[in-house]
Amino acid sequence: AMTGTGDDANLSRPLALGSGDEIFRAAINDGLARIQSHDPSALLLSLVFDAFVADPLSGLKVPPAGFCAAVAAIGARHAPTVPTLVGRSPRAPPARHPHGV
Repeated sequence: AMTGTGDDANLSRPLALGSGDEIFRAAINDGLARIQSHDPSALLLSLVFDAFVADPLSGLKVPPAGFCAAVAAIGARHAPTVPTLVGRSPRAPPARHPHGV
């Protein structure tokens, strides 16, 4: 487990304008692999999910299924996780997970 100052503990994955579901999922999985390599005992996860396909301000094209896949991948972790979500446009509906997550 990582201890100390937290060097190398932050990760930002900017995506190119027009990026869709496949690139979004790859970025989530990449980030999770990097996080897992530190073997954390807990995780504070701050996600900017303004990539919704219908968000007029986002420039990205991620459908609800992409968000569901991200939630499933994050939920598959075995360490306690505290997610915080930021950046959703008031006009874009929140993604709905098919299992109510």
